[in-house]
Amino acid sequence: MHIITCEQVSNGHPDKICDQIADAIVTDCLRRDRNSRVAIEVLIKDNHIIIAGELTSSHKPDYAELVDQVFTRI
Repeated sequence: MHIITCEQVSNGHPDKICDQIADAIVTDCLRRDRNSRVAIEVLIKDNHIIIAGELTSSHKPDYAELVDQVFTRI
């Protein structure tokens, strides 16, 4: 048996916003330290954003700035 699943969410959906924030953090780290290792999860509920995970990098990202950039782009 072969099962294929797919999830699609529209722009502005919290899942998509979370993915964009996580991507922005990974991209920021890799641009400044190509040896960065980043495992980030982002959660949004009401007016709260939680960024959790592991980050090994010589670069320390400005999380608030990256979140602001994502929301400005949206």
